[in-house]
Amino acid sequence: MEKQFGRPLAQSINAELARGEAALTAVQRITALHAPVQHLGQVWCGECSVRRSTGPRSEEWMAFISHPCPTLGALDGTETTS
Repeated sequence: MEKQFGRPLAQSINAELARGEAALTAVQRITALHAPVQHLGQVWCGECSVRRSTGPRSEEWMAFISHPCPTLGALDGTETTS
């Protein structure tokens, strides 16, 4: 048995799908931004770890946040709360 849905329901479903797609795109951008970086034999979050420029082509690492970082943990539901 095939069901037909009215225009308001179809519009509502399409709007929800569009919001879901926009949210997925945002998560993908955040995940790409918080990419892993190898430094000192460890894997750090390239976005959360703090660096400062010490010259035109050099930088000094000030704080290290391991990868996956709390931001990525929050996105996939594995973050820890204190």
